[in-house]
Formats: sequence, C-alpha cells, structure tokens
Amino acid sequence: MKDLIIYSIACYSLTFGFIESPNELIVSLREIIKDDFSEKLIKCYHCSGFWIGLLLSPYLIYQFDTSFIWCFVYALYGAGMCYLLHILEDYIYFLRHGED
Repeated sequence: MKDLIIYSIACYSLTFGFIESPNELIVSLREIIKDDFSEKLIKCYHCSGFWIGLLLSPYLIYQFDTSFIWCFVYALYGAGMCYLLHILEDYIYFLRHGED
C-alpha cells in the first residue's frame, strides 16, 4: 500500500509539474509535443497522467514483482488518480475562494 501511495504522489506531482511548470526546458518540451502530437497531451491531466504513469510504472512492477503487462494497468490507475486529484484540488479551491 505504501508503494502505491508513493507512486500516486509521484505521478500527480510530475504531471502537475509537466503541465504547469514555467521552466524553459519544460515549456520547450511542451511546445514540441504540442506541435508534433497533440495539444491535449499538454493540457489534460488524464492524458499526461497516463504517460507519466507509464514512465513510472517500472517502480511498481519492481515493488510488486509483476510482469510488464501490468504497465498499462498502472498507467491507467495513474491517469485516473491524477484526474481525480486535479478535480478535488479545483473543488477545494472553489469552496475556499468562491466563484469570482
């Protein structure tokens, strides 16, 4: 369970950093992805969460001693978890600050 929590936090943190970071290197990477693939990949927490989760899935494969087939299951979990945390974060923000 501890490893799943670590994976969840790392997945959300990296996804948030990738989408929101003002760093020049990350911005240029987002521009390359936007031009070559799709703008949705750099704006959607669900889409970015999937790819970040896919990159982080070897951590869970090693911890849980599972096969590489589970990479996609872990990536889907990461995508859903990133999206739900993003929605929860927005909900808490709007509860606190109201609709301005």
